[in-house]
Amino acid sequence: MPRDVTETTLREIFAEETGEVFLTLLEIDDPNLSEKIYAVNDTVDIVHNFQIYKAYPFELALPPSDGETLPSLRIRISNVSLSLITLVRNMTNAPIIRVKVIRAADPETAIVDVQRMRLKGVSADMQVLEFEVMSPDFLTSKFTGHTYNFGHYRGLFR
Repeated sequence: MPRDVTETTLREIFAEETGEVFLTLLEIDDPNLSEKIYAVNDTVDIVHNFQIYKAYPFELALPPSDGETLPSLRIRISNVSLSLITLVRNMTNAPIIRVKVIRAADPETAIVDVQRMRLKGVSADMQVLEFEVMSPDFLTSKFTGHTYNFGHYRGLFR
């Protein structure tokens, strides 16, 4: 995930009102698909890194930060046709999902890039198809970038 967010972008993110438009890009890759699915939550298609992302109605629901719930992302897609249900039913493996956030003014630069998420669950009704996705290595990833040992942190081991 990019960590070098500019001051201008941070001001726009935290502003009460802004003229900046932030878009979410969604990539779904599954071996059963003839090609990856590229979607943007906008009314018009957009080009990002030479790839066309098709306009499609979807939204992201972030996990609660209650310290008890595992961080999983919910992607709610408007179920406008049965083709999505058919696609989900025909999946034999969990697809790999990638989510990016970009500024409409600078579509080539990703502000957030979350990769290699796996499908954890799917629910559907007549109006909405909802994916729950999670990073597969969340519980096994390292917490800090340092190892706390006696040689470097003597005060911890008294």
